[in-house]
Parts: sequence; C-alpha cells; structure tokens
Amino acid sequence: MSAAGGGVCVRVRIIGIGSPSAGDDAGWRLARALQGADLGRGFADGTVETVLCGHPGDLLLGPLQGLALAVLIDAMCTGASPGSLRLLEMEDLVEGPALTSHGFGVARILALGRALGALPPRLILYGIETGPPQAMPAPATWVKQCAGVLRAEIRQALGRAQGPSV
Repeated sequence: MSAAGGGVCVRVRIIGIGSPSAGDDAGWRLARALQGADLGRGFADGTVETVLCGHPGDLLLGPLQGLALAVLIDAMCTGASPGSLRLLEMEDLVEGPALTSHGFGVARILALGRALGALPPRLILYGIETGPPQAMPAPATWVKQCAGVLRAEIRQALGRAQGPSV
C-alpha cells in the first residue's frame, strides 16, 4: 500500500478483544486507554488504528486482514497475579479454558488464520490476567499500569514495522 508521498504505508491495528456486557472487558479497557496515546506518530494518517472486537470466533480474522502488524489484547486466566500483563507467543497459545473465556478462543482463531495464510507477518498478543473478580485490582489501577507498559512496547514494535523489513 502506498502513502501519499509514494512511500510504504504500514497498516497496523491494535485490537482489544472482549465484551463489556459479559464482564470480559480487560482487552477493551486497555485498547481504549491506548487510543489517545498517539501511537501513530510518524506514520501516515489512518495507518495505525485501535479497534474493539467481540468474541474472537465471530470477528477476529476480518480485522487481521491486510495488516503489516497486529497487536491483540485479551483477558486471560492462568493463575498469575490479577492485573498482570503477559506477552504471549504463538507457541504459548495452547487452547483451553485457562487462556480464554470465549467459546472459540483466540488460540483456535489464530491457528485457523495461520492455516489459511490469513495472519499478518507480525502479530503480538498480550494477555491481561483477570483471575476471580474479587481478586482483581480496581480497573483504574491496572489499566494505568498496563497501558504504560503497552505504550512503550507497542511503540518499539511500530518502530520495527516502519523499518526496511516491511
């Protein structure tokens, strides 16, 4: 895709996964916190966007199409400290109830996308540990902490996406 100046237009999408109506809104909360973080600085207008995605089985593969980089943010339950953030690699995504609250989870969708050749060249997945609701810190606390970490890590990934390898 070409930008107005004839250079390469990098398509990047930050996708918050979840559903506020089901109490599964950690991915959405973090994605919303990142919307105002000026992550697209240095890119052509409209090439870096943040979107919210419902349950992955219904909606996830479409938003991954045509991207150079996708950053997925979703809740997870692994027994780690509630409110903690974890970078997951494709190899970490063993489908099971411990990593998803969705009927057809992120791991299965990404495996399907890989089999179909429908994944972007770079995909980063962050999990936010939710744990039992009573153990979860107040959203204002963990959103601020996790958003700060994510901003720095996503800016680094965007810098790499803008480099000569894209």
